[in-house]
Amino acid sequence: MAQNFHCNSQLPFDISPAISRTAKPSSEFYSLFSEEEVSGIIHALEVRREIPLKYSYKGRGAKIWNDFYLKHAIPRWYGRANVEIDLLKDNFKYLNSNIKAGDRVNIIDVGAGNSYPVKKFIRKLNQLEKVNKYIALDISEELLHLSKSNFKKWFPLIDFLSSTIDIESSCVPKSLFQNQASLEIDDTAKIFLHLGVTIGNHQNRDEVFKNFRDSMGKNDLLVFTNETGSNSTWDGIVRGGCKYHVEEVYGWVKKKIGIKSEDCELVRKYDFKTDTGLTH
Repeated sequence: MAQNFHCNSQLPFDISPAISRTAKPSSEFYSLFSEEEVSGIIHALEVRREIPLKYSYKGRGAKIWNDFYLKHAIPRWYGRANVEIDLLKDNFKYLNSNIKAGDRVNIIDVGAGNSYPVKKFIRKLNQLEKVNKYIALDISEELLHLSKSNFKKWFPLIDFLSSTIDIESSCVPKSLFQNQASLEIDDTAKIFLHLGVTIGNHQNRDEVFKNFRDSMGKNDLLVFTNETGSNSTWDGIVRGGCKYHVEEVYGWVKKKIGIKSEDCELVRKYDFKTDTGLTH
């Protein structure tokens, strides 16, 4: 974990001398993470002294995140807002106008989570008969199960596909765009979504955008959320989503890795160079 936090300081983090201790991951840790992911976690701990946030949504972390989302992130009648839902609502006219008249689109939801943020957006598109199929992609198989359960309940007549993917290390597989009957690549226009400030979960954001670029065609659109303005400031108080990450999700994953709490520190900062909010 990063040490010596300074308000809005630039990357790389200031790192204090390492304390030598041995961590012994549990057997569950090795059953949840692939060999490549284990190597990625080890590398991040050795080089940057952090647990990449993207890995914390696997296993029990998926339920922790979903419970938090259902309790705190879904808009309520008394006015609670949701950035992702509002973004798609406010820009629906623009996105819809970029779909050719009479055409339909594939929705590619990268980091789909439980799919709640896209529910109203897809409902409006579906009322206009614009949705061809919905493809949910996530690093967490557990979250993809939640996504499928929710989506098939909301939209039983829309085709649903899902696949595990780490957009930081690979493009969206072209096989997901194949027509079942002919096995030819479906060239239907696509709307790629990367919501929930998920871009902040990645260390190599340049690679993420390159993989998006290489996954997209000339008629495709990319919609993603980022943190700006008041969301990027730090007042020294860990709260809200940050509090949940350190107490729940990070608490779970560091326990499975075998890292002691006294060796960990949550750092919340904003990287002006990449215009991204970061949690480590």
